[in-house]
Amino acid sequence: MPDATKHAIPKNWSEFVESHPAFPSMMWNWVMLVQNLLKRTPLESGDDLGFLICGFMAASVVDLNDILTLMHANSRSGAPKLLRSLYERTVTMKYLAENPGEVEKFIGYQSIDWKQVVDVCQGKIGTELDEPARTRLASAATDARKEYRGEVCPQCKQRKQTNWTPKSVKELADVA
Repeated sequence: MPDATKHAIPKNWSEFVESHPAFPSMMWNWVMLVQNLLKRTPLESGDDLGFLICGFMAASVVDLNDILTLMHANSRSGAPKLLRSLYERTVTMKYLAENPGEVEKFIGYQSIDWKQVVDVCQGKIGTELDEPARTRLASAATDARKEYRGEVCPQCKQRKQTNWTPKSVKELADVA
């Protein structure tokens, strides 16, 4: 049986900061670094990868703020869920930066996500997109569903691909 850990899990934010005094300033520096990078990164029309990376960075700052807020409120489940999202976004960003040929594929899949979001919003608030946006989105989502269909699994007979790539986050991380 393994020995009991010598490090106690902090019970609250104060204990955490007491055991990791550099953490708050490190996080603040990270937020400021990302914000400064975003301010100083020139983007040009057609730079899809640059726009994606800046979007990922901006979303990460929001996630980081939410993680710190939840940690400060002693949340034991909310912060790790956001941390997973932050990790997956970082892996995807790094993968796309190192494999720019995959950017178009990533962007192409977004119409499926947006169609689902718009449909849910429409169901809740009863307002639709105006034409021609509604038709363009529906058409783009239909085309994307054809392109992003995974192979049929021989065991369960279902299609497995539910993302822009059939690779798992671990596979993306191993390659990036």
